[in-house]
Amino acid sequence: MINVKRVTCDVKGKKKMKKKSKKLLLVLFLTLNVAQYTLNDVFARKVPAGFVDIGYGCRPLGMGGAYVALADDADGVLWNPAGLVQLKERMGTFMYTRQKGLIPYHYLAYGQNISKGRGMGGSLIVSGDNALAEYTVQVSYGLKGYLIPGMTWLAGKQEFLRRFLEKTDWGLSFKLRHARFGHNSDGGEERVTGSAFGFGFDAGMILQVSRKVHIGLAVRDFIAPLWWNSSASGKYNEPLLPTVVMGVKLSLIHISEPTRPLYISYAVFCL
Repeated sequence: MINVKRVTCDVKGKKKMKKKSKKLLLVLFLTLNVAQYTLNDVFARKVPAGFVDIGYGCRPLGMGGAYVALADDADGVLWNPAGLVQLKERMGTFMYTRQKGLIPYHYLAYGQNISKGRGMGGSLIVSGDNALAEYTVQVSYGLKGYLIPGMTWLAGKQEFLRRFLEKTDWGLSFKLRHARFGHNSDGGEERVTGSAFGFGFDAGMILQVSRKVHIGLAVRDFIAPLWWNSSASGKYNEPLLPTVVMGVKLSLIHISEPTRPLYISYAVFCL
């Protein structure tokens, strides 16, 4: 009888833990969603002077930006570095477009898994012409939550924190930026010339609520100073504005195969 009572208590304890975890995840999801709209509304009141993100990668753009919850290929370098953890092989991607048929954009990205629970990659974006040319080089790194230095000890003290870290992937990106303008010959002798240098940091997270449901969050340019040197205005600093992107991945179709399960993860919702 004693053994039966103990088993019953354990089962009830696990049920309470699951209910508590679901409530905390729901609160976290709603909080991040509200924060995304609030921050983006504040940032949208200003217009960036350069390095505008037009959106890169056919697959991410086809998902309406909610790709941040998936990010399982080379485009994750740019969209959400946390997704690099999911890479199982070397991957690359390339895109060329002309914004409104005028401004050329070249985008190249590469990513790979470097060890169990870790991935890294890099990207290059070149845009514009002699009137205004912009260059961005980015390096990204992702790892499982339980591999974050110092978190192993903390996770051993808190059961919920341990479970949370096991279900999350984290990533960080570093960018170098350079721009030059006024080198077009048809601008006249009094045209304004100059250049700019800067750097930036992105951070991302993917929470695996279940095998079919993932929540992704990316904060871009949370630190992004940019120093300009203009023949008209001299030297000045005009940092880029942060951007918060959040998405939810929902895998609706499950195909069973003899060797491996396959989830078709193209049903994605952007919040």
